[in-house]
Amino acid sequence: MEIIKNNIEDLMIKTGYEHKDRYLYDELSNKYFNYWMLFEEKKDEIQKLLDATIDTILYSQFYWSEHCISRLEKIGDLDSGSMQEYQFHIFDDMEEIEDIDWDEVGAVGEAIQNSMK
Repeated sequence: MEIIKNNIEDLMIKTGYEHKDRYLYDELSNKYFNYWMLFEEKKDEIQKLLDATIDTILYSQFYWSEHCISRLEKIGDLDSGSMQEYQFHIFDDMEEIEDIDWDEVGAVGEAIQNSMK
C-alpha cells in the first residue's frame, strides 16, 4: 500500500488546487480537509505528475480523509458525521479496484484513529 504523505503543499501548487477554508476555527482540521480534497479533485493531475496508480490515489485519499474525520471527532465537531458519509464514496471507488487490501485499509484507519486519542 503506497500512500502519498510528503510534499502535499507542493502538489497543491503544481495541480492548481484551490485551498478551501471550511474549518477556520481549527487549522489542523482545515489542513487535513484540503489534503483530502486535493486527492478528490485532482486525481488525474496527481496520477500524471507522480506516475501514481489509482490505488495509490485512493489510499492517499482515504488516509487524509481519515485524518480529517478523526481530528473533527477529537475536537467534538458535529461535522465529522457528514464527513464520514462523504468518505463512503472512497470505499465505493476502492471496490472497483481488484487488488485493494481491505485489511490494510482497516489497519491504517485504526492507526490514525488511535494516534488522535
